[in-house]
Amino acid sequence: MRLNLLPKRERPLPRTMIRPQFLVITAGILVLVLVSVGTYVQSLERASAEREYLVARQQRLALERQRVFVDELEDAIADLDDSYWELQQLEEQAAEGVSLSELQQIIGSAIGPIWLEQVEFDEWPVMVAGYGQDVAIIARYIRNLERADYTVILESVEPEDIAEVYTFRIWVEGGSDDDDPTDEE
Repeated sequence: MRLNLLPKRERPLPRTMIRPQFLVITAGILVLVLVSVGTYVQSLERASAEREYLVARQQRLALERQRVFVDELEDAIADLDDSYWELQQLEEQAAEGVSLSELQQIIGSAIGPIWLEQVEFDEWPVMVAGYGQDVAIIARYIRNLERADYTVILESVEPEDIAEVYTFRIWVEGGSDDDDPTDEE
């Protein structure tokens, strides 16, 4: 037989009984695991949300670039529509008077340091105004037009005070599409 001389508080518990310290430690470990798992899940959710934010931001930037591109295309289309309308106007005017090929020939005859500032071509005669580096260049332009069977009336040739150029104004009438007016001697 065994006698237990220890006081009751200090005696070992029977095996079927659970110690309160064990319950506290187990509950603490369980809370620690739950907090750790919750924190890990939240960090995964945050990382996922950050990725979604970055993807959404990239998509937004891509959409903004596309919007800018579409705006530029719309502007280009509007410019082309304007150009198309102007060409239709030119074709209608050409049917009444000066053809586009004749107008191209008159403008294309200006070679070298000569610049055309104004061309009025509602009907014959065509008025051409511009400036050249010297009188010889302007005379060569007029000869080129005359070689293409155009009648040229020189209205004025005047030196400019500011720059070393000469302004001119001529009237061009008639012509033929067969000759190349840019032949030089």
